[in-house]
Amino acid sequence: TVSSVDNTGTVATGTGSTLATTATQKHSGTVIAGNNVTLSAGGEIAATNAANDFQGNVSLAGSAVGVRDANDLTIVSLTSGSNQAVKLTAGAKLTLPASAINTGTAAMSLESQGGTLATAGALTGGNLFLLGRDGITLGHNLSAGGSLGLAATSANIDQTAGVINVAGATTADAGAGRVHLNLKDASGNAVNDFSGRVSARGTSASSVVILDTNTLELGNVTGGPLTFAASSITGSGTWTAVTALNLSTTTGTIPANAFVLNGSPNLTITVLAPAGSQLQFASGSTLNNASVVVPTGSRIGVSAGGVALPVTENYSLP
Repeated sequence: TVSSVDNTGTVATGTGSTLATTATQKHSGTVIAGNNVTLSAGGEIAATNAANDFQGNVSLAGSAVGVRDANDLTIVSLTSGSNQAVKLTAGAKLTLPASAINTGTAAMSLESQGGTLATAGALTGGNLFLLGRDGITLGHNLSAGGSLGLAATSANIDQTAGVINVAGATTADAGAGRVHLNLKDASGNAVNDFSGRVSARGTSASSVVILDTNTLELGNVTGGPLTFAASSITGSGTWTAVTALNLSTTTGTIPANAFVLNGSPNLTITVLAPAGSQLQFASGSTLNNASVVVPTGSRIGVSAGGVALPVTENYSLP
């Protein structure tokens, strides 16, 4: 153990090596770890050279933690300081420790630039960014005090378990993949809470499904079928739905703000809402190739630009 390390050259470690400092541990040079390694510091750990190669399991303990690997990066344990940032980047696949990661108000970035990314424990922080080139699987609680960014390259972004809580904006970009942030509890109720605006992108062959336990504010969204369910839905971005737009609310209007909806010919908008609600296309809204379908029994009102339209089972919009 030494007080601090500021490596500008190349460090090669043997089997089961431990690099320990009482203060900071910075590796602007290259770290080559042929087997398991532990990086431990009383201060910051910064090993972010793109040429690093941690060939075995990696254990990390420090205040702020930043580690990068040119290939696969397997983290088996991680301890960071209170309100300190964590950034883990793998040129191939990033494997996370089977424990919670909590950065408090600080940012967290987890990037699997050449493989899938799957949570292995709860993630809590300020601004959160998760990247999985070959897809993202969210199977644990995720809480962002700031923004949430999810990115994949033509691969799926799926929620299989856990609850998502985001105080700020959420962006989910799956390229040609689907975006499913749609977990429900045992009673069939949505569990996620997106407090800020939500934007999502798939393609004509992929679906975007987002459920919110409270109000869902939509920004720009693109997909084949789009499905949104919340207590109420608002939106002011551009919605591009290739095959279908499904909206479901328990209260409120859908949507409350001006927006643009681009649909393929004969796009069907299906609305599920209680009687007396309003499907309201505010002044400035533009709807192309859309037909509103109100299921029998719902009998909700429809208005466009503040002008009430007849309550019918079906209503075509220009």
